[in-house]
Amino acid sequence: MIRKVNGEAIKRFFLVSLVILMISVLGIGCSPAKVMETETAETEPAATEPAAVESQEGEQPTPEVSAGLPSDLWGEEMNLFSNIAFPEGYAVYAAAFENNFYYLYLTAQGKPEDIITYVSEIMGDNAQESIQQNIDLFSSDGFVAIHGSEIKDGLKAECDIGTIREDDYDYDYVEGCTLRFRAAVDDPSDYQKLIEDNYNLNSLSDVAHFFDLMPITGISRIYVRKNRNNAQIDAVYNHIEDVAGVLKDMKSSIEYENFDESINAMNLPYYGEIQNNIFFDVQNNSISIFQYLSHSDQNYKDYQPVISNLAGLGFENYIESDALCSYKDEAQNLSIAINIPQWGSRPDQWENNCVVFLKKINDYLLAIWYYPDEGKYKVQADKDDTSASYEYLVETGKFDSEQPDPQTVRAHFGEVYSGFEVKDLYMEGIEQFQNYVKDAFGMSIDQLYALAAQD
Repeated sequence: MIRKVNGEAIKRFFLVSLVILMISVLGIGCSPAKVMETETAETEPAATEPAAVESQEGEQPTPEVSAGLPSDLWGEEMNLFSNIAFPEGYAVYAAAFENNFYYLYLTAQGKPEDIITYVSEIMGDNAQESIQQNIDLFSSDGFVAIHGSEIKDGLKAECDIGTIREDDYDYDYVEGCTLRFRAAVDDPSDYQKLIEDNYNLNSLSDVAHFFDLMPITGISRIYVRKNRNNAQIDAVYNHIEDVAGVLKDMKSSIEYENFDESINAMNLPYYGEIQNNIFFDVQNNSISIFQYLSHSDQNYKDYQPVISNLAGLGFENYIESDALCSYKDEAQNLSIAINIPQWGSRPDQWENNCVVFLKKINDYLLAIWYYPDEGKYKVQADKDDTSASYEYLVETGKFDSEQPDPQTVRAHFGEVYSGFEVKDLYMEGIEQFQNYVKDAFGMSIDQLYALAAQD
């Protein structure tokens, strides 16, 4: 599903994420019962050897600095609020860094007045009169900001308490409130490096033709959703002289999923596990990129999606999300999907290590799985609540596993191919599968499967 930039999200600088729907290339998925769609030991250095190796110039070698993960943002080293032991029912759902401030987001289960009292006390604002004022403000506005003098270990912070919403994607709903803690970062270098370690320029190669992507000249931000195991990096470019001209040139030159004319927002196609949404602020002459990263525990700076050899034949890559590649022929109302072990496993065992052929025929959905390693075809056709299936073993040329029974299978597939000149009822669908692959790709099904497995 395309993540669209909406106006309200832009106003508050980050894109509110929508629920991600997994791409289902096999219709709804298919089922045999129903077509659904050095060991190292520490040793003391020898007395004759130096404890540390020095370069010829006498300098110590520079240690390798590992790239950060988005999930580091709520880890102990980066989380400015890690020393606070929140009560039961308080759950961290996200963390962020923006403009030299660290943010921690929680849901708090309980009565708003109890939550406000607890937060006021830990923020050093524990006068009863002040607490009651905060409760009254929340009751009337559904929001209150508590400014703390000092909470723990000398940390000064603020906390916004808001009304929890049932439809918010970022957190799991509880009866209670949302909390957003905010504190200034004395040395932002580690946080800025985290953004640099995960901002993916490979996915923006087309955009780089129109303006410089590095350095980021405006505010940058990283927001990591713990509950959803994903992250978002926002980058503002305010050095561009003619945003309107860049917008016009990009619209006419690059591929994009859609464009929202009302807010000048462009959604680029998915780049594997990354999607970019671009907002053109013509009035203020700036461009903002909202980059969505599918996983919070993966580094994305040098990420490139896995591309199959099948792409040259018109297949689309859903390898990282769904462990398959798919091909669709809308004119003939059919699709082909392939899974190989190198790409990982599909949700159901029968969808693995095979080539799947799906075609609509006479209101029936014909599904054929071919398992090259076994030399076996499984053929099934469904319409409404009726289904029949059988298997064909290539080596022996025999048909078996007829379900629900041979007589019903023959009658069922007779209806499937009604109006066709059929020489062999059981081979008809298999031959359609074989012939289509040969005509469309110039090879056999086995060769097509082998091509997918080639590096």
